[in-house]
Amino acid sequence: MAFPGVPDVPQFEDLNWDSTPWASWKAHKNAVVAQDAVVLGLSKRHPDVNFFGLNPGIIKTDILASFLGGPSSVLFALQQLVIGAIGRSVEDYSLNTALQLLVSPQLETATGTFYNHYGEQIWPSTWLTDPASEQLKIVDQHVEQVWEASQKLAARALSAAP
Repeated sequence: MAFPGVPDVPQFEDLNWDSTPWASWKAHKNAVVAQDAVVLGLSKRHPDVNFFGLNPGIIKTDILASFLGGPSSVLFALQQLVIGAIGRSVEDYSLNTALQLLVSPQLETATGTFYNHYGEQIWPSTWLTDPASEQLKIVDQHVEQVWEASQKLAARALSAAP
């Protein structure tokens, strides 16, 4: 689950941000494009299994606690107050959108599709699609670029594992 639909071109040469200066929003968008590519790549490689991308929208979690100074910081408390007012709880999203969508019969023939926080179908990241097409057309070359870069990063991580 992430945020399908972002328009950015991912940075393939440094997916792990080893040599690129850290930029949290760009890193998040890179991860989203990569996750979209994984859904599309897996659905093509394994047509007998259904794969989906979910965009949960703004969900109130403590995932940003360390980024905002820790769970007892004023900044984190303010963030939680705002997110609580405009976002949804994990339980609400899980029970009222994700679970309902995942048990829906419509998904049986909809592999490689993406859904927003209301369970409505959306397009994947725009870099992975053909903007000249009026219908959704996936650019397989872009999906493969992300797939190959991800495989290289995974291989590097596995070779470094004890």
